[in-house]
Amino acid sequence: LPEVSERLHQLAGEITAGKESDLEKARALRDYLVNNCTYEVVADATPAGREVVDYFLFEQKKGHCEYYAGALTVLARLNHLPARVATGFSTGRYDAVTQQHEVGEDDTYAWTQIFIAGRGWMTFDGIPPVSCGDECSGDGTSCGGGCPGSAGNAAAGEVTSSGGDESSETESSPTAGQSG
Repeated sequence: LPEVSERLHQLAGEITAGKESDLEKARALRDYLVNNCTYEVVADATPAGREVVDYFLFEQKKGHCEYYAGALTVLARLNHLPARVATGFSTGRYDAVTQQHEVGEDDTYAWTQIFIAGRGWMTFDGIPPVSCGDECSGDGTSCGGGCPGSAGNAAAGEVTSSGGDESSETESSPTAGQSG
């Protein structure tokens, strides 16, 4: 990890206080972001000389998927959980005429993967599920800029991956299912 502020170290510990298992810690970190930050497709840049995650969590408190993925990864690592940022695409928009998903540049997305012993790498997304209105593909998986809370397909949830398997298990956060 790069050098981070003392208040970020303190916050990471406070969020997971009383959580015993790594999975409980990972879920607590995810839920903190879901409940304390606001998703915005376009967010202000971090001021020069400021640490990005510290600024996002303590001052800006709003941002796009890269802010969320970076913050969740750093918070997990501060709790000694192996974590990484992953990037890719949401499922795009479904075209009923061609019966295909159309995936474009605006469907890019970033999320966090945390290694949980006995489960493997699990995808965690701290973006709160939202209604995307007319921009959605109709199945709640894609909006302009990627559907907040999608992490591919599991709205603010978790997807377990063993090695190269796509997803052998899915769990949702208490707020999952609220996306449009």
